[in-house]
Amino acid sequence: MRVVRPVVLLAATVLVACGSEHRTGPEPVTTIAELAGHWTVTVWEYRRATGAPEPIDWVVTQQVTGMLVIQPSGVFDFVVTYPWGQGHDYGQLALQGDVVYWDGENDEELVPFVLDGATLQLRWPETELVDIDQDGQPEDSWLRVTMRLE
Repeated sequence: MRVVRPVVLLAATVLVACGSEHRTGPEPVTTIAELAGHWTVTVWEYRRATGAPEPIDWVVTQQVTGMLVIQPSGVFDFVVTYPWGQGHDYGQLALQGDVVYWDGENDEELVPFVLDGATLQLRWPETELVDIDQDGQPEDSWLRVTMRLE
C-alpha cells in the first residue's frame, strides 16, 4: 500500500484551486467588447446628490423597463420605457480607464461603471432633471442603473 504524503496532497489542492475559473466581485474591464451583449434594466434608481432621502427605484415605483444593446465595437442602442413614453439613445461607447465615455444622441459624458459577472451598473450625475420628492422642483441627483446580461 502506497502512502500519499501530505505535501503532495496540499500541492495538488493548491493547483486545482488556482486553476479555477470561478471569480467573485467586480471584474476589471480592459476593452469595450467585454461589455457587449443585451442588457435588461433591473434597477433605475435616483438618489439626491446632497444625500437625505432614500433612493427611489423607478423600476418598482414607475414600472420603468429598458434594454441596452452593446456591440463589440462599442456601438450601442438604449431604449427605456416609462409610463408616460419611451426614451431612446444610441451612439458609441469607449473605455476611458474605469469609466465609459457615453457618446450618444442625447448625452455625451463619462459614466462610472462596475461589471460584476452578469450584472452591469452605470452611474450618471443628473443636474436638476428629476423631481425626486415630487415638490415641483427638480433636484440634483445621481441615477444608478443596474442591468442583467440576457
